Amino acid sequence: MLALPVLACGGSPTGPDSDLPNYQGVWQGTWAKTSCIGAVCDVVPASGGLRLTLTQSGNQVQGTVELASFVIPASGSVNANGVLSLAGTTNQGGATATLSNWNTTRTGSSVNGTFTLTIVPNDPQIGPQTVGVTLQNVARTS
Repeated sequence: MLALPVLACGGSPTGPDSDLPNYQGVWQGTWAKTSCIGAVCDVVPASGGLRLTLTQSGNQVQGTVELASFVIPASGSVNANGVLSLAGTTNQGGATATLSNWNTTRTGSSVNGTFTLTIVPNDPQIGPQTVGVTLQNVARTS
């Protein structure tokens, strides 16, 4: 009979991989509009509150992104360089909000980065808004 050793490597199946930044938890801070394309960009606020509630298993991340009047279910991954990418869509409050181009890095207990928020009102007369956003003062609260 041949005996082979069993080796475990990588992260816990229920927690982040030890080689990757841990994005799991609740993060709060603000966002700031850096650009806006659309007919009614003047009604898009210049900034506002942001709350991320995330879980992480290995390099996979999921949770919610709360900003403006939207709570957007989001999922994504952490790449080998520690960059978190997220995407998600929700339809609420008379519009569909899509989160894309999420590019975030963690430094200590804060995250920095940018993303795009596309808002498509249910009323086609208003037209879509594509908003470039940067994260500001986003820190882990729990």
